[in-house]
Amino acid sequence: MTVGSWGTSFLFTKISLIDLHPLIFASFRTLISAPLFAVALLLKEKHLRFQRGDILLLVFLGISGNFLNNILWTWGVNLTTITNASILWSTSPIYVGVFSLVLGWEKLRVKLILGISFCFIGVYIVIGKGYGMDFDPKYFVGDIMILMAAMSWAVFTILSRFLVKSYSTLRITALSSMSGFLFMFPVAYWESRGLIFGEVSMQSWFCLGFVALCSNVVGQFFWMRGIGKIGPVRTACYMFLIPLIATVSGMVFLEESLSLFQLMGASFILMGIYLARFC
Repeated sequence: MTVGSWGTSFLFTKISLIDLHPLIFASFRTLISAPLFAVALLLKEKHLRFQRGDILLLVFLGISGNFLNNILWTWGVNLTTITNASILWSTSPIYVGVFSLVLGWEKLRVKLILGISFCFIGVYIVIGKGYGMDFDPKYFVGDIMILMAAMSWAVFTILSRFLVKSYSTLRITALSSMSGFLFMFPVAYWESRGLIFGEVSMQSWFCLGFVALCSNVVGQFFWMRGIGKIGPVRTACYMFLIPLIATVSGMVFLEESLSLFQLMGASFILMGIYLARFC
């Protein structure tokens, strides 16, 4: 269910952005999901408290995992294809490996280096469309923004490790979402001043609601539940299905095509992730 909602979120976002500006979509998505995370935390753990010394870390989690990540991801999806976006987004675990290596949390292993190398070769192929670095200006900016979003999510993942011994996964997710809410609220207010809500189609509002509710809240809930039942490694393996679901949905509903270079790049990236994170 989680992988399905995350895989189709690229399609629903693309459709919603026909009527909505990327900043409106990104900010409204956070404004919808953050309060629901807070309610879920109150229902399960009865309070929203956190230690005063963790305020700064929670602020950085809100910026990296919600504010920057949502804006970069949404704008990137708007500018590039669903196939490119989903393939490049899947590189996030590699950046976690790179950052962990720099911080000394990972040992320098042959498979880790091979995995990182494979991943970057795949990124080069997807963006450059081959060995000639023949960048497509129509998609290049969007591709770079998706890569930056993946890096931002990797930073969020790394920073959240400092809190896992003190808080539950739900508490970290809810508190960081509420932190991101504080940064997103001014964006939502500023961008929505000229928005005529009645001119936005019900289809766009539905797609926004789906991404906020199903992808953010429900998807995150079942993801955490999967980690608890089968462990993080086995759960993370299902991430490989996200580019497949996203690509197929784009081909079926938006008539996007899958090029040989995209297939080659995806193969390198997925092989790199497997070598670096699961071997």
